[in-house]
Amino acid sequence: MKFCYFGWALSSTIGIILYNLCLLNHIIINSSFIFILIFILLFLLLFGFYIFDKNINKEISNGNSKKINIIFLILTCFMFLSLSFISTFYTNLKNNSFINLINKTNIFKNKNEDIEISAVGQILSNPEKKYNKIYFKFKIINLKIKNKNENKDKDVLIIKQNGNIFISYNYGAQKNNNDADENFLLGDFVEVNFKDIYYDNNNKNYKQDISNYNSYIFNVDKIIKNIKLRSFTYHLYKFKLKIITCINSLFSKSLKTPNDNIASAVILGQQAKIPFEIKESFKKSGIYHLLAISGLHISTIFLFVFYFSKKGINLLANLFHFRNNIKININYLVIAFIAFYVFIIGAKSQVLRASIMFSLSLFAKELHKDFKQANIFFLAYIFLIIVNPSYINNIDVGFVLSFTSVAAIIFVMPIIMKLFCSLFKLKEQINNYFLKSIFTVISINIVIGPILSYYFGGFSIISIIANFVIIPIFYIILFNLFFASLISLFWFWAGSILIKPANFFIDIMLKSSKFFENLPGSFLKTSLFNNKIVFFSYYIVIAIVLIYFYFSLKKKKNYYLI
Repeated sequence: MKFCYFGWALSSTIGIILYNLCLLNHIIINSSFIFILIFILLFLLLFGFYIFDKNINKEISNGNSKKINIIFLILTCFMFLSLSFISTFYTNLKNNSFINLINKTNIFKNKNEDIEISAVGQILSNPEKKYNKIYFKFKIINLKIKNKNENKDKDVLIIKQNGNIFISYNYGAQKNNNDADENFLLGDFVEVNFKDIYYDNNNKNYKQDISNYNSYIFNVDKIIKNIKLRSFTYHLYKFKLKIITCINSLFSKSLKTPNDNIASAVILGQQAKIPFEIKESFKKSGIYHLLAISGLHISTIFLFVFYFSKKGINLLANLFHFRNNIKININYLVIAFIAFYVFIIGAKSQVLRASIMFSLSLFAKELHKDFKQANIFFLAYIFLIIVNPSYINNIDVGFVLSFTSVAAIIFVMPIIMKLFCSLFKLKEQINNYFLKSIFTVISINIVIGPILSYYFGGFSIISIIANFVIIPIFYIILFNLFFASLISLFWFWAGSILIKPANFFIDIMLKSSKFFENLPGSFLKTSLFNNKIVFFSYYIVIAIVLIYFYFSLKKKKNYYLI
């Protein structure tokens, strides 16, 4: 069915929204209700598919295949709606389990000066420095309650406790502490000492981040980074940390400042050390997306790994005279490498989206299935929001920008290209790199312009030209950094030699960004789209215009249909 995948994606989104509406209206959702929902879901699915299987041949022979398709769509949409609703319930229950514990026990309210409360856990988000503090999401593994007057381990009460909280830490508070380190990373295992807790539902800077944790913010006065745990996850983390340390060491020793910080952002997704003026320059010139690992990075790395894997396997095949299953081995090797790369840099929403879409495309080719990119796009969206409904609950900006950008390329760009072909009476497909780049950037800006304005106070006017000039340079930088980083893991000296050209090309990229930033009117500051009526009206109008051109151009046959 043509709109089946879209229907599933929409149903999954509605399920999450319905759960949040229940919470807003103080409708109690408990485990009993969820079990009943699961039972109804299973019953309807089994009954529905039984009837469907029993009558499908009869209905099709009578020419009622459309009726069968509608029944199938309704059943599957209800299934995805229920799955997302159930997933949101259990995600919310897990995230707030620690909040529920402290509300029941009042351990913070009853805490006296002799009692020290700390927690061991893992950092779940990239730590962000603002207002002389570090903010990050934190997953609790163990809760420790200790009497400060007693130093014996037996006097420490350890409670196995899961739950996510939001941490605020004054990183200047422990400058003389040898265990302290303000350079915390996503995935780090740390121990935090709680100072106090407060409820702030009107925190404008972090309102979206803390909404899932009932707007509680935990102030901590000490963070110990070098801790050891006995778990498989911890050993994986230590392995990951060794790789990250090696690559960061390569950048810091072989590249000048701030080029080393840009390299860390491009390869490892670590943007914390990039100077503020460079971030602003990239935002105003419309190339800030190059600093955040996204589909552009994953696709480039995918092509790099695929090309060299193919060459390597062909070389081995010629040496050892084997040719069986070379293609399938390459595809699986690429998927495995992308999964490993995601593990190293962290499972950010935009990285997961790109990785899932590439993996599904490769699997489709292996199965000789002609999967449309639109269907793969919807499948990736459904998978991510069901596994982690927080992307919708908290309105993850990276998630929104990643999916809207790809949606613009898949759905908007073909219509604009058709319109262009219609206006100029073209009957051949457009293969010109320059024109395709322009259409891509125009389509993305049409879709994400208001979103950028809403979150960042404006958007770049010259991003089309800036991207056209700088992206080819960026490809060279990315290939150079990635190849040198890979080599350095096995031979550090060789990697430090191979990475040297990156200094030159990063300098060119920085100067180009500065040039475009300084052009008059390069960045349009506007608060127009902060008005939600204007914001949603814009997208309604754009949708109507695109649908009109889609159907009107579809009727014409005097140009190439892309």
